[in-house]
Amino acid sequence: MKSQNILQFPRLFSGLTCGLFAMLGLIGCSSQHETIRLGGSPVEFQLEKSSTPDVYATYKGGTVSTGQILDQNPVHADLKIQENLIRFEYVLKKFSEDSKAPAALDIFLSEPKKPITELAKNWGINLNPKAKVSFKASAPDKDVIAQWGDQQIKATDVDISSVKLALVRTRAYRENLNRLKGIVVRRALLEAAQGEKMEIEDYIKKHITADNTPVTDAEFESFLAASNIKKADVNPSQLEAMKNIALEKRKNTLVESYVAKNLLHGTIYVHEFPPTFKVEVPEGWEAIWGLTSAPVSVLYFGDFVCGPCRDALKDVLNEKDKFKGNVKVGFNFLFSRTDRDSRMLSEASLCVQAQGKKNFRKFAELYSTNPPGVDEAALEQAASKSGANVDDYKKCFLAREHQALLNQHLDFAAKVGVTSQPTVLVDGEPMEGAVSPDELHELIQRKVDSKTTFLGSVFRRIRAMLSGN
Repeated sequence: MKSQNILQFPRLFSGLTCGLFAMLGLIGCSSQHETIRLGGSPVEFQLEKSSTPDVYATYKGGTVSTGQILDQNPVHADLKIQENLIRFEYVLKKFSEDSKAPAALDIFLSEPKKPITELAKNWGINLNPKAKVSFKASAPDKDVIAQWGDQQIKATDVDISSVKLALVRTRAYRENLNRLKGIVVRRALLEAAQGEKMEIEDYIKKHITADNTPVTDAEFESFLAASNIKKADVNPSQLEAMKNIALEKRKNTLVESYVAKNLLHGTIYVHEFPPTFKVEVPEGWEAIWGLTSAPVSVLYFGDFVCGPCRDALKDVLNEKDKFKGNVKVGFNFLFSRTDRDSRMLSEASLCVQAQGKKNFRKFAELYSTNPPGVDEAALEQAASKSGANVDDYKKCFLAREHQALLNQHLDFAAKVGVTSQPTVLVDGEPMEGAVSPDELHELIQRKVDSKTTFLGSVFRRIRAMLSGN
């Protein structure tokens, strides 16, 4: 999805007028840089490019090297294996699709533990039984990961075409930031504790957790909701263990808040940016909420049946309204091909969309907030409430006129490696599974802040209000 700013405005005048217009409630002013937090943590990082690859982060209290973040990290080792398998799957698919490919395939990746034939079968790849796959240590060029005949596959080929890889890299990135946060917080506490000639735990008890009351029912309910856990699904002993986890989480939050407010005197600059994925959705496939010129693009993969999907879509649409004119939302269906209810509901919504995108938006908003049901009568009622002509809708639905288009949606999701319901891409930065509303808001806020100018934001907001977007 392409985007453009309506107008770039000189920062000086923007700065002078920023406070006034913010007081008027029009929109926040652009900071022209990206900041990031993890899961609502009070410790904030500012993203900044650097020409020193061995330094991962800098702040007033010192530096953190790349080695301190990456070395001896078992999580990273596991994620590297996953990344390797994703690239290996990509290579096998391309090789199997090449009708002119010779029998010999050279791969310059670590050999997986499972047999190639077993992996190919698991991935639904029809590998030529005569194919001879060889794993080699030295590649002809730095970026090449496989070759056969005169064909070569580069690592960058996978990087630009796999959301699955972007998701793995996002987990690795967040692991890096968690590790960085732990290092910085521990250093700050150690320095403060040494200043008072005491151990860190004694310092924490004195200054931070002196009033360590038990977790309240409201706190625990909030913890379970954030973890996507229902009380009815766990036994009493598990609930007790979760209360201890909630108490520990509260302690960590208190410690981080104290450190961020009192011990970190300045900005933490991180020299690694989040991984992103550039997805090109074929024109006409997706329904759009918001201005097509909005600078921040959100692409949603899911359906209207699964609970987390409806919640994520509702949260995405709420964010679109908060950042009116500056965020646009695309929709791509994703569900199991054997799910009859999802297919019925999705085909019905496409029949509604055929009568206008505004009708589809109303239909989607209805199912994301108060789903009427999946039987034919409920679908017909939803179509009517969405403003569609019911007779035209029924004719379309009964004839299954959009079955092929729906299959294209599912094929596209599979092609780019999106497998989890729901998955949300914010300017190519992925989130999957039960999406946290707070983390979604922080991510969209970061993208809007980094890509918008004040006056451009105001103009887009006004345009969106006038056009009903």
